[in-house]
Amino acid sequence: MKRLVALLLLVAVGVGVWLLLRPSPASDILISDAKAAPDAQGMRITLRITNSGGADSLIAAGSSGADGRIVSVEGKDRLPIPAGSAPVLSLDGAYVELFDLTDAEAGQLIPVTLVFERAGAVTAQALVVPADPQAMHMEHMAHMDQVEVPADRPAPEVDLTVTADGIGWAVQVEMQNFTLNEDMADGPHVPGVGHAHLYLDGIKLQRLYHRDAHIGALPPGRYTLRVTLNSNDHRLYAKDGAPIIALTTFEVP
Repeated sequence: MKRLVALLLLVAVGVGVWLLLRPSPASDILISDAKAAPDAQGMRITLRITNSGGADSLIAAGSSGADGRIVSVEGKDRLPIPAGSAPVLSLDGAYVELFDLTDAEAGQLIPVTLVFERAGAVTAQALVVPADPQAMHMEHMAHMDQVEVPADRPAPEVDLTVTADGIGWAVQVEMQNFTLNEDMADGPHVPGVGHAHLYLDGIKLQRLYHRDAHIGALPPGRYTLRVTLNSNDHRLYAKDGAPIIALTTFEVP
């Protein structure tokens, strides 16, 4: 009996030590390359989220003394963070808006706190970038401008399928009249050549130079997956003024 009691005590101590020393879910989340760009309402925050753990969701954001909100082109107020992923908050998909920070100056660091459903609150420092009208114009060109397909050329076509594969989601992108070319990225525009962007509920998952991709495990819910075709100089391909995109929705039970 004494040996049994001693063994149970030893097991209890071991479990307690493991609980104390195990990494918290927040340690699975790394925030990097955070930047704050002034606008009329306050600051637009862009950054990269690296998730080395399981499926999570970004549910809120703010700063000391400033409220914030999640902005998404899909109209979502929470963003999925797939397991083992490194999505980007960017102005062409989803980002964070901080209010009442108009007195922040270029070069200053401001704290930004992201709240995740699983990992909890994670804080990083965002670098305030200059409110340069020329820079804002170039940013607009990079994220919002379109390149129209000439009338004498066949327009690119794109289709999108998503299939569960047991560990996440396999994505297949089918294209016609369009060539993916990584070597020409950031170079001059060549009609019918470029890359694709993959977004989940607005958050940019990755740039595509191949026709297949993989999304890690996700929290339960219904999601919108979007792919855009982009020129070498990062403009959206368009036909008759409308961006050439593919959309699909899928459910995670």
